[in-house]
Amino acid sequence: MNTQEYRTSDRNGKTGLCIFIAVLYLACSFWIDHYGAFWSEDAGVKYLQVVNLIRSHWTDNSLRYPGEAFDPGFEFNPLFGTATYIKNGKIYTAYPLPFAFFSSLSYMVFGFPGLYLLPLLSTVGLLVIVRHLSSLLLDRRGASAATMIAAFSSPLFFYAFTFWELNVAGCIMCAGLIFFLNAERESRPGRIVLGGIIMGMAIFFREESILFLLALIIVRFAINGNRRVGALLILSSVIPLAGFLLLDYLSSGLTLAHLFHNIETRPREFGSLGAFLGYKWNLVWELIFSAHPNPWVSVVLATPAILFMVTWAVRWRGKRGLREFGRGAEPDTGSEFILLTLLSLVLVNHLCYLLMLYTSKFPIRMSMVTNGLLIFSPWVVFGVCTPHKKVGVHADYFWISLIFIALLCLAVPTSGGLQWGPRYLVVIYPLLVIISLTSFFSWRRIATYKRWLTFLFSALVVLGAVNEFFGLMLLKSKKDFNARAMAYLRASPMETVISIPWWIPLSMAPVFYEKEFFLTQSPQALERLIERLREKRRKGFVLIAENDPSIPDLVAARCHLVPDKIEPVRLSGDEYFQINMLEYSLAQPAR
Repeated sequence: MNTQEYRTSDRNGKTGLCIFIAVLYLACSFWIDHYGAFWSEDAGVKYLQVVNLIRSHWTDNSLRYPGEAFDPGFEFNPLFGTATYIKNGKIYTAYPLPFAFFSSLSYMVFGFPGLYLLPLLSTVGLLVIVRHLSSLLLDRRGASAATMIAAFSSPLFFYAFTFWELNVAGCIMCAGLIFFLNAERESRPGRIVLGGIIMGMAIFFREESILFLLALIIVRFAINGNRRVGALLILSSVIPLAGFLLLDYLSSGLTLAHLFHNIETRPREFGSLGAFLGYKWNLVWELIFSAHPNPWVSVVLATPAILFMVTWAVRWRGKRGLREFGRGAEPDTGSEFILLTLLSLVLVNHLCYLLMLYTSKFPIRMSMVTNGLLIFSPWVVFGVCTPHKKVGVHADYFWISLIFIALLCLAVPTSGGLQWGPRYLVVIYPLLVIISLTSFFSWRRIATYKRWLTFLFSALVVLGAVNEFFGLMLLKSKKDFNARAMAYLRASPMETVISIPWWIPLSMAPVFYEKEFFLTQSPQALERLIERLREKRRKGFVLIAENDPSIPDLVAARCHLVPDKIEPVRLSGDEYFQINMLEYSLAQPAR
């Protein structure tokens, strides 16, 4: 095959792969359905931001509170939480404006399905970029394999179908990285600066993404010794950073609102050096190691992966390891046997992790603490099997990823929440896929136990895909649960909704402006609110509570009311998301 025929074949293969992935993604989107319901409360807040931008003709970034006239002191503020704050008598979201702005445009045209257009298109675009980035290290088949792993065995798959901006930021970052690498190879300073600006633009969607550019700057200064390129990247970072700070201030009156609001709402964690260090360790634990609410279970599950990485660094790489790539040298067979044994334990532990997750009574709720990178995506341990060279594309990807994770653990003020995979690391999953697959191919080329090695890597990748499809099933179930609860509220004649769980008003965001929502966080607050509703001659309300039989008794004892109707809403397979919708009439006589 001549060069022209090869390029044509490669282009056709790339196009066919992209079409296949796009069609399958579209089919998954249709299957999940429930576009007017969301996975997490964060998405609900962002939806309210979209609606308020449209209603204000894109002149006001605050969130309107329908019950403000009734509750001017925000005592029963239904948007209470770390995602919002009050400034000058208005409620603002702590999230950056651009994602909501662009989503509002597609929402205007396509309605609820339009909210998922940007995440879906960004993911497909990101996968095209993954193939290009991997082609710098791998042949055509290897690049296609990297694309498939990223598409179906990483959290990129899950977040393609959620109203979240993670994959959008990742697409921008990786597009800028391609532009930068090409410009650096051609020694074009202007384009290097432009590549840095493109990477920095991801901050408009995810603030922590600026750490990616900082990691690249550190690599160029401290590892590659290319201070000229590092200086150009510093120059390029100023433009997007200054633009983001200005936009943040103009849209909400604060700069870095998300960062400082999270710090402000956690006075205990940031109140002393000891508390701060302990909190930071918890964040590292959640991002890298956490797999179960019981930390000792996480320790057991993560130990083989940790031992594998330590063994590689000390016992094999310290001798010859992959320093002999391409020279026909055989690795240390004994060390390789130990490494493959540890990898086998990694596989066994991952199976145990999946079994615990799939049989859990709270699989969605568990997602808050089962997302440690080494457990959720154990194939990433292959990424430590790096070549001996300190420079080159592979080394760039490795050091950028490692330094980004370190900076993230230092800078990000919070983690947790409903997620699928370590969400703060989603933006670098493309690089993790590439370095892991490249290292696997390099190791296999000189391995003694090739079949064993190939089986282990393939099994971990396949199980990653199984886990991602399970995540989509949970996503569909959670959206169905929210959709059923909202359908009941829409059908109810009551205009007032009182929630006891804090997450309900945000999860019910699509009906937030169809009703008057309030949040009560204590029996005393509930009693005060109901008494005030009586004074205002409201005809009744819907009380949303956990599946707790004591709630109706409490309302009867304190407010002398019994429900006219109780509608249970259950999420099959998750005992946490079990709520009751209790309909009360205030016209009934006191009991």
